[in-house]
Amino acid sequence: HLNIETQYDYFSLAQYYANMYGKAELKKHIGSSMFSFNIDNDTLEKILKLNLRTIWTTNFDTTIERILQSNLIRYQVVNNDKSLANISSSEATTIYKLNGDCNDLENIIITMEDWEAYEETHPTMITFLKKELVSNTFLFYGYSFQDNLVKSMLSGIKRFVGDSCNTHFSIQR
Repeated sequence: HLNIETQYDYFSLAQYYANMYGKAELKKHIGSSMFSFNIDNDTLEKILKLNLRTIWTTNFDTTIERILQSNLIRYQVVNNDKSLANISSSEATTIYKLNGDCNDLENIIITMEDWEAYEETHPTMITFLKKELVSNTFLFYGYSFQDNLVKSMLSGIKRFVGDSCNTHFSIQR
């Protein structure tokens, strides 16, 4: 009975669904609908053709991979702490998926409960992301300022590094 169009806290919305119907049912629903939509996004496609070395995303869909593949751009996916150890130094673009991947529904970060446990369940991903935020410039595309994980990391980095931290950019709708 919720109006999904007015909900912006997707973790809480997913938690509500999981509480009502069970987390297994939520993941089953996600799994059955994840590959049924086709996203045409000219802006994202142009950005992905810029020969980016790394891409960080909180989305667990495969839109980025599909666009890279259709443009014959090699890529590798890192979607959990263990897969960080398998990063190759090849010329492939590395996609870091903070919330997991829809091809591994068992380990996606979808509910508020998952998000609240993130620092305990993904300590290496968090450390690696902090290192990347300190040493590289980021372009946030479609980033939601509701995302407290990245906001708190940037705030913490600024507290310790001060004004000498990297500049990051964002493209918003």
